[in-house]
Amino acid sequence: MSVMSGAFNIVNNTIQIEHGLEETPWIELQTEKVDYMYTFSDNSEQDGNYTEDAKFEEFYKQSRFITGLICYPIVCTFGLIGNVISVIVLSQKKLRTSTNIYLICLAISDGIKLLNDFLYFWTVLFFHVKPPIGELMYGYLYPYAHFIMNWSTFTTAWLTVSVGVERYIFVCYATRAKIWCSKFRSCVISMAVFIIMFALAIPFGMRYQTIHNSQNGTLDVVVTELWKVDVFVVTYTWIQTLLRSIVPLIILVTLNACIITALWKSHKASKRRLSKNNRITTTLIFVVLMFTVCVTPDAIMSLFMGFGYLDATFLGRGIREITDLLLAVNSACNFILYYTFNRVFRKHFIQLFTCIKRGERRLSGKSETVLNMTPQPSGFHYLKKAFPSFFHSSMVTSVAVTKVPLGSQQGVIL
Repeated sequence: MSVMSGAFNIVNNTIQIEHGLEETPWIELQTEKVDYMYTFSDNSEQDGNYTEDAKFEEFYKQSRFITGLICYPIVCTFGLIGNVISVIVLSQKKLRTSTNIYLICLAISDGIKLLNDFLYFWTVLFFHVKPPIGELMYGYLYPYAHFIMNWSTFTTAWLTVSVGVERYIFVCYATRAKIWCSKFRSCVISMAVFIIMFALAIPFGMRYQTIHNSQNGTLDVVVTELWKVDVFVVTYTWIQTLLRSIVPLIILVTLNACIITALWKSHKASKRRLSKNNRITTTLIFVVLMFTVCVTPDAIMSLFMGFGYLDATFLGRGIREITDLLLAVNSACNFILYYTFNRVFRKHFIQLFTCIKRGERRLSGKSETVLNMTPQPSGFHYLKKAFPSFFHSSMVTSVAVTKVPLGSQQGVIL
């Protein structure tokens, strides 16, 4: 399709075509919702680009359907439950260590991202069930959801780096670990990560804005003037790509290699000490490996196709659906790693929820007692309560006494 010296905009179920003459009115044609803008001229090469990108429209729709309506509800539901359980278990008094403070903050950051992704599922669902509500949700939520997603991704990356650095200190500089790795310092660093990453992600909150289209009464999400400045876009894209994925990946891969090498060297020298003091290190190695696997595709995507979801091509959007799903998987699977590889976490998890089940049984038992009208305690029970000293002395005298020779180290058993 070629439009002489003009442009057309596909948005809100409408194609708007503008001819080169200023006095020519807009021509509106009804079509399928795409939310995408193209600008064409007489150039056949640009028409060829549109034709090539149109081939990936079905790929994008299938990707959005599979990830948005099938994968996200499963991943987000399981991940939110797992992160809540992780916070509850790791917050117990016996488990309040400097490392676990990082893991608690990591679970909170992952939970924020999963809540944001869960809203995306509802938006896609309403797009298919009730399009007007889906368009409203998309128009009002997307500018903020874009910021929250990037902020939580920044925070998760650097909290994972913080955990990796601390484990490296514990393994490679064990004598200084008590000085450098304290609970207070972990709290300060975690709060600093949340605040600094929030400030770093602010430009993402200024990337899109929602405007009301008076012609058709719909909401349009458009790129702001700030993100139309090429110098700013290129500079900030490189900065956020490096700080969100490239630099954390390099640091974590390097630290993981050093930790694994140190553990391997110390395995022959002190096998018992390794199993006692570094149980959590194995867990965190798998946490870092999972982070590396899930974040690397997003890093490549951001590095070579450094644009947002809204202003990407159909091919870029389809790939972005997959890479964003991997980020959600990374935020959802830490509970599985804790439970699988950390015996202490698994033990406290079982104890905690066993106590909860016992409490439920006791409550249900009390209710059954009232409903079944079980017999009241006997008179002997009240006699024991009225004369405890008498029954206690009689019980003591009735217990046999074992005589032990004077030279024996054993005590008298009553």
